[in-house]
Amino acid sequence: MKFYKQMKRKVSFLLASLLTTCVAIAALGTTAQAATYPEKAVTVVVGYSAGGGTDTYARVLASVIPEYINKQPLIIVNKAGGAQIPSMKFTASSKPDGYTLQFFSGGTGVVATMMRDRGVDFFENFIPIAQVGISNKTLVAHKNTGLKTPQDIIAAAKKAHAAGKKLRWAHPGRGGIDNLAGIAWLIKNDIYDMVQDVPFKGGSPTRAALLGEQVDFGAIGLQKLKGFEDKLNQIGHFSAEPDPINKKAVSLTDLKSPHVQVYSPMLMAAPRGTPQEVIDIMAVAIKKATEHKAFKKLTKKAGLGVLYRGPKETKELMEKLRDEWKPTIDFVKQRMAK
Repeated sequence: MKFYKQMKRKVSFLLASLLTTCVAIAALGTTAQAATYPEKAVTVVVGYSAGGGTDTYARVLASVIPEYINKQPLIIVNKAGGAQIPSMKFTASSKPDGYTLQFFSGGTGVVATMMRDRGVDFFENFIPIAQVGISNKTLVAHKNTGLKTPQDIIAAAKKAHAAGKKLRWAHPGRGGIDNLAGIAWLIKNDIYDMVQDVPFKGGSPTRAALLGEQVDFGAIGLQKLKGFEDKLNQIGHFSAEPDPINKKAVSLTDLKSPHVQVYSPMLMAAPRGTPQEVIDIMAVAIKKATEHKAFKKLTKKAGLGVLYRGPKETKELMEKLRDEWKPTIDFVKQRMAK
């Protein structure tokens, strides 16, 4: 009996030692893998067509970053449509090894999944790697309308409403980030029911409608005003911070016009489960890339602002925006359900 007890203890000790060794080997393997990451090309999925703002950010980053990631390329793959949802599903289901990432228009990605269950969720299915820029949204009107300030729009909306009419306001699509920004401002200023929204398919068609005076005012990306400053009034953007590119652009905060901060952080994220070491390596590489002269020159030429945040700061920012946007999104969902 004593012999069997001794043998049992020895076997238990050997099994425990073996398990510890296996865990250690696995940990060394993961560390070794991360230390050499990336060893091949990294696919970066973009949920928009080539040539748009989100795609341009990704391609400019891809042109600069190889020297910081073992000379490996970023391969941009466009999976456009559906407010980035199809592309998010594709990336979320990919192997979480750091070789399939997604470049997001963060605001749209969050808003789309908050509006209704889409089968994918930014916070549940992705890990933020880094923010590289920001897309500010702004109220805008054609100069011929005479609308120059938020108060001008409010007064005009109330006057039209009293006469049994409604001002028409444009945006790049219901449920999008620009639409959310406009709705939040209208609610805050008690004129939501006094105006009629007119959705378009994208920022460029929205701008065309404003230029053609088909609508009275609108909410679009601030960068869309570049080259049209002689025809369109930039009335106030929705961020409290100065725009990185158009520092002269006035904000609704400056004008003390009630609103909710709504803008879209441009960011890279990885599928949930990607090793932290891989996240950190890519975050450092992205930071160095955004500091590169070529990156700054190319984004400035495209009218895109550069703003870097690391993994932790990007995650905290996205959670903060989600919480701030929730009341407006809940309001919209209630109205849509009626």
